[in-house]
Amino acid sequence: MRQLINADRLPQSLEFYLSTVLEFATRGLSSNVAVFLDADASVQPPCDESGKPDGLTRSDLAQEPWSRTWDEAVMSLVSRCGPFPVLIWISQRVLKGESPSVFQTAVLAHECGHARQTEQVPDLWKAWVVYSDFLATAHHMIPRWYAPLEIDAELFGRRVTRHFHPHGELVAFQTRYENYDRVLGFESSGEFDLKDYFTEFMSNDGPSGFGSWLERFLSRPEGRPYRENVFLRGCMKELDSGM
Repeated sequence: MRQLINADRLPQSLEFYLSTVLEFATRGLSSNVAVFLDADASVQPPCDESGKPDGLTRSDLAQEPWSRTWDEAVMSLVSRCGPFPVLIWISQRVLKGESPSVFQTAVLAHECGHARQTEQVPDLWKAWVVYSDFLATAHHMIPRWYAPLEIDAELFGRRVTRHFHPHGELVAFQTRYENYDRVLGFESSGEFDLKDYFTEFMSNDGPSGFGSWLERFLSRPEGRPYRENVFLRGCMKELDSGM
């Protein structure tokens, strides 16, 4: 099932267009996907330029006063239609302006790229959640376009965007985002492999000490669900052999 929450608050042409993009970008997925269109800015977390919640973890979001609006919409949807493992939030900032736009397509397609990751590479997705916690513990901030899952989702998003805007000016994102040359470099070379890049990233771009941190994490109750994670176990072997 694909569901646009608050679609009735948008112009009908934009509602139809976003629904079309959502169906195209999630084709082949078995998971239910819901998109919260924040047309009235009823949910207003601090955001980065793309409209993505900036610097907030899932637990942070649950504590914010505006989260009730999100919760009510999602719970209403779940009660009527069943669980939605993938929940996407699109800010009012993205929905404003000329419609449909390259930017609106790109943002929704990018988030659908993350939806595909949760289903197609779930072990790697969960491994990145764990590794992100390690980076936070080490106070090691990384630019957005160095993060493996962000690069992968953006490359997918650009492919979808080109489908809907074959003559659109996608190069504009180079000026909108910092470090975006990395994405364009991977796109032009066609050599980005998510698993290989993740492994390379950990060995070259992350702080040292992940192996010992991971051992401690897996021994604690919150780490138990990750003990059988194939990708994390592979990381441990490579770290032990001097990756």
